Amino acid sequence: ALQPIQTPNLFDVYEQAGVRVPAHGFSILKIAEMLSNGHIRDLAPEAKGAAVLMALEASNVKLKDVIEDAAVRERVLNDYEARQHQIFQNYKAGKQQQNQEAQAEIERLMEQLRLRIQTNEKELTSEKTRLDEWRAKKREEERRIRTAASHFGVGQQAGTEGVLGSAVVQRQPSQPEAAASAGKKLSDASAASPAADNGAGRPGATRPSLWKR
Repeated sequence: ALQPIQTPNLFDVYEQAGVRVPAHGFSILKIAEMLSNGHIRDLAPEAKGAAVLMALEASNVKLKDVIEDAAVRERVLNDYEARQHQIFQNYKAGKQQQNQEAQAEIERLMEQLRLRIQTNEKELTSEKTRLDEWRAKKREEERRIRTAASHFGVGQQAGTEGVLGSAVVQRQPSQPEAAASAGKKLSDASAASPAADNGAGRPGATRPSLWKR
């Protein structure tokens, strides 16, 4: 895992570096607080400096100690900043590496999807070609069927079912022909039946007596 930078309170930075407030209490931070005090804040820079020196002399504190405290604190802050800057550079490099890997993954996935799209388009074109070829065969078959059926007086129809239906209708006999055919069949049946010769089936007909044979 990448280490993030740390931005603690500045007092904690001093504590971690072992910088303590002097026993006499006059650190450079104390001097900065004194200079912002309302009593001397509006004085000229020279007057402010003189006022601070008077306070130091009154407390028997050497100006050298205050300047040294300032130098130590500034060095501690600079060192901490340098470490955090290095941590940030490492963090930045790690994130940039992750971004490059993510970009490479995106490009790889995009290539896969592009190839999938190309494959789908090819398959779609192939299926369309197959359908068109089958339709062409179907139209040729319909043409052959209509051509063959036309030799028997069958009207040109849009499809096979229409052709066959038309053929069936044209083969059916007319009503006079059907009646004549039915009468002929009945006449032939009566002539061929034995019952017609001996009167069987006629009203009032009797069977000859066996004694008169």
